[in-house]
Amino acid sequence: PLTEDSALRTKLHVYPPGLLKRLQTVFSWVDDDYDKIPVERAVLSDSSLPGTVLRLSMVYGPGDPLHRFFPVIKRVLDGRTRILFSQDMAAWRAPRGYVENVAAAIALAAVSERAAGRIYNVAEWPAFSELGWAQKIAAQMDWHGEFAVLPADRTPKHLLPGMRRNIGLRARSEYVTSSDIMSLCLSTKRSVAPSLGSVRIHQLRSTLTSLITLPKMRLSFSHCAITPIDRQHF
Repeated sequence: PLTEDSALRTKLHVYPPGLLKRLQTVFSWVDDDYDKIPVERAVLSDSSLPGTVLRLSMVYGPGDPLHRFFPVIKRVLDGRTRILFSQDMAAWRAPRGYVENVAAAIALAAVSERAAGRIYNVAEWPAFSELGWAQKIAAQMDWHGEFAVLPADRTPKHLLPGMRRNIGLRARSEYVTSSDIMSLCLSTKRSVAPSLGSVRIHQLRSTLTSLITLPKMRLSFSHCAITPIDRQHF
């Protein structure tokens, strides 16, 4: 598990140019030098600036310009009886946070003087695998098909994890924890950060319901950051 005190990567600007160009079509603030670590250093090294660093997980929910759950939702809506995953992607486990829960964490840190000079991980617990998320979404949509997990050499290329497909890297599971975490724990009614206080959070079932019952226009290709090769395989 990664805590706020875990060692950071020493190599900066690791994002491939192709990925940066793709992100720039969605996020106007991403430039060719995009990297979060130098920003953290700048904020925390300025003694005149009472800054707080919030390391946000992948944010999901209404307004997500990347529509990260789109592939699963689209396949279910299409009436597929089987959905394929590569072994790497099925097992991939990364921290996520529902948009309103993450917003509550940001607000909590912004109004607390005790947060000055601190770093907080902002993530839900537990951190589900990609297959786990797909299963929960499918259950919420009353889908009773089969998830088939395939080894990489039998998985269609377009279903391999993006980093592996583009530059040959393996998917890596990461999740966060902390002894003083601003964790949006979905198993409880409130999230607790000992040094800051607590805020009311949204439960997993309600977040999935909100996600899945968005107007269908939100699921149209024109609203999704996907490449032409992705489109032909949905």
